[in-house]
Amino acid sequence: MIQQTLIDTLADDLVERGVLVSYSTIQEALREHNKQPDEDAGKGASYRDLHTLLTNWRDRRRYKGHLAALNMPERMEKALAVFAARAMKAAEVRVAASQELRPATPDTQAVMNQMERFVGRLEEQMASLTEENRTLRKEIAALRPAPPAITDATAPRPPRPEGGGRKKGVPAATSRFFWDRVVQELCVELKRKGTMSLVEMFDAIDADTKALAAHAFQAIDIEKLEEKLAYRVENAEHRLSRLPDGTYSLIKGPLPPRTVQAKADAQ
Repeated sequence: MIQQTLIDTLADDLVERGVLVSYSTIQEALREHNKQPDEDAGKGASYRDLHTLLTNWRDRRRYKGHLAALNMPERMEKALAVFAARAMKAAEVRVAASQELRPATPDTQAVMNQMERFVGRLEEQMASLTEENRTLRKEIAALRPAPPAITDATAPRPPRPEGGGRKKGVPAATSRFFWDRVVQELCVELKRKGTMSLVEMFDAIDADTKALAAHAFQAIDIEKLEEKLAYRVENAEHRLSRLPDGTYSLIKGPLPPRTVQAKADAQ
């Protein structure tokens, strides 16, 4: 016949190891306890034999399996379960030691009652925290913004407005400054090579500059570059000129009268 003290010991050991106490875990612990050196597994017990003993242990230990409902880290759950089990065991040991020296008194029973009340309050706090945790999760879920719509990153950006939609104020001044710097750098290359075609001018613009234009202004393509160069040729900026064959070069010597007037008008 299985003794209550054996089930108490096995169940307490499971709690200390952070294992949920159940019929199957007690059965497994019992088989391990009864195992002989030449056996893979020892003798177990029927559910009927274990039911009363395990229920008795649960009632006396005030064992609860709801700690997992808090969804806390596993180490914290085990620590709380172990703390409660050890608190009850310490109280029992203290009472048992007192009873060995003298007959049971109201004081020794009061120690057990006090510890049971303490563990009971701990369980009540766990249940309260579980409910608060569940409520907070619902509130956080309600406040969480909906995820942004997924868009195709490869889809072409809509073209920036041209003509009547030209930039004004600071954006316009920034754009002009940017293109002036681009043309200035191209003119440095022109001075070194003498003449360059439109395609060669486009290829001379570095990748970082093209990336900046696409992000902050408008992507640089052949047509856009030709438009910007034509404006500066017409207004005699940077001494840039376009030859009859379509290539570009720099004006050497004094500017032609028409070019000087165009530059004055632009200013």
